[in-house]
Amino acid sequence: MKNLWVILIVLITGSILFAQYPQREDVIWARLLDGETITMDGVLDEPAWSKAESLLVWYGSNTGLPQSGYVGEFQPASIKDSLKATVKFLADPPYLWIAFDIPDSSIGGTADWARWDGILMSIKDHASPDRPTLANEFFFSWWYANNADKVHPGTPPRFIGTFGNFDDTTRTDDQRAAWDARWVIKGQTNEDSTPDTSWTVEMRIDASRLGYDFTKPEGEMVELN
Repeated sequence: MKNLWVILIVLITGSILFAQYPQREDVIWARLLDGETITMDGVLDEPAWSKAESLLVWYGSNTGLPQSGYVGEFQPASIKDSLKATVKFLADPPYLWIAFDIPDSSIGGTADWARWDGILMSIKDHASPDRPTLANEFFFSWWYANNADKVHPGTPPRFIGTFGNFDDTTRTDDQRAAWDARWVIKGQTNEDSTPDTSWTVEMRIDASRLGYDFTKPEGEMVELN
């Protein structure tokens, strides 16, 4: 089971040509779907994903910018396998689509902090008048805080933070419309009698809720951490 990880990235999307902007190391393009569709099922089989810009997040290795931050926590020598994940981005106004493909031989979590698999990120809230801009947290993980009884094979991950609750069964239709995901596990969560292989996630966020407009002719920048 791997420790928590964070990707550091700024996203740009729009209908503009890439050549209109100088080369930057702190951005990645989210191409517009432009009429193509994605079925949110955790299976990355749509042609759009094969054309999407991708980012490699490799724990302990510098793979260039944008890059992940990492630090060992809680006996890192006991980690079964190091993170080496591929992250992809697409845009379909008003939605930001993110795909995660994560090799992992031990998928699952616990009730304790930082002893679980998951995706932790934030997006700056441009809809808020507060400055400096607030960072809204999106936390998708197998962290069963205060619910150790839920640590059993097959327990699904939680949506915590912005548009989420600690108990996913209480999420409203409005929360799911603003942020949702589907995932596929190759293996069995919270069960290590045999090794797992990987997990994939298709995630959709309504960026307009946070003040972003992907239809602007000059494109849009989404501040994602």
